[in-house]
Amino acid sequence: MRVPQPARAERLHAHLVAAIRGTTVSEAEVRAHVTAAFTASLTALQTQIKAPEEQTETQLLAHPNAVVFTSLPKAGIVRAARLLVQIGDCRSYYPPSR
Repeated sequence: MRVPQPARAERLHAHLVAAIRGTTVSEAEVRAHVTAAFTASLTALQTQIKAPEEQTETQLLAHPNAVVFTSLPKAGIVRAARLLVQIGDCRSYYPPSR
């Protein structure tokens, strides 16, 4: 087991205290470019996600039972469309209540 040397620890502490706070200019520039790239990627992903959601909304609202499925509690467009797909709209499949 190695025993730390007090002089070595003091020298390390002095270096840490004397170090520049924050990032350097070149590092900040690199981080700015990385952040811009991430932002561009997220913007592209949001656009790609929004397109199918808009198509889903258009198709759901054109369906005759859209009012039924969208009126359910906490049923947004996507959830209402999922319910419509899972439950279906075949009225003859479900017998009428008496």
